Amino acid sequence: MTTSGQGANFETWRFAAPDQPATERLGIAIARCLQPGMVAIDVGAHDGRHCIPMAECVYPGGSVEAFEPLQELRDKLISRLSANPELKNIVNLHTYAIGNRSGQTRFFRAEGDLGYS
Repeated sequence: MTTSGQGANFETWRFAAPDQPATERLGIAIARCLQPGMVAIDVGAHDGRHCIPMAECVYPGGSVEAFEPLQELRDKLISRLSANPELKNIVNLHTYAIGNRSGQTRFFRAEGDLGYS
């Protein structure tokens, strides 16, 4: 599981609740692994499905670095964060994607369900 604030390994997520769908297992793992004061990273923050629970876990004293290149999804995340000023202040929203090398590349945009982009 977790090791004194050092984060979690794959097993924490995989076995969080084996009978639950993957998104629910991820939510359980987030709650088990993140603590107030930690820094979390959400690559592909979309509309905040995981980013907001991460922020709730690391508050107070922590932060979330959220990366989302699509304006429509960033706008939804900003709107959701506006309802909670404490969380809005600890989520640092970056307007670009993350990859394994620097530079520019094509970005796949899944029309109809931007969450798959």
